[in-house]
Amino acid sequence: VWSRRAGGAAFEVASGLAVDASGDVVVTGFFESASASFGGSPLVSAGAFDVFVAKYSGVDGAYLWGVRFGAAGNEFGRAVSIDGRGDVIVAGDFDGVVDFGGGARTSAGFADVFLVKLSGADGSHIWSLRFGGTGTDSAVGVAVDSVDNALVTGSFQNTVDFGGAPLGSAGGVDV
Repeated sequence: VWSRRAGGAAFEVASGLAVDASGDVVVTGFFESASASFGGSPLVSAGAFDVFVAKYSGVDGAYLWGVRFGAAGNEFGRAVSIDGRGDVIVAGDFDGVVDFGGGARTSAGFADVFLVKLSGADGSHIWSLRFGGTGTDSAVGVAVDSVDNALVTGSFQNTVDFGGAPLGSAGGVDV
């Protein structure tokens, strides 16, 4: 029906895709140390790898909006889902300090998990969360249930707290 090319001169990866109720397509991923065009004005990386989120019309692939999140460290958009209102939930991981639109989030160790909710209408920030411990923590999938709760899957090392009691790994990397 349609296809689209996006990116720039460096390294870009699309790692998550979701389709909303009207058929529009949302893509997330990451791009490296340069500018990349996803359909609108080029997004410019703030450091190493930055997250991108872009939305396209399901009818003809026309660009609707795009945003980027990043700082001096690495930020990776890994998965995306759409809630019942059409808002966008993005999961991934980051290291260092990054602002997803609601204030600075700081990783507790190596990489930490992030979860960000964006307006489906224009990509504006609604809320963002950080989870992690002193090891490497990563989100690789996100889904939204029938009452708009976000469910995240991934991996963690050492001890991590997702908002309840801390969880300890059995050794190595756990899910």
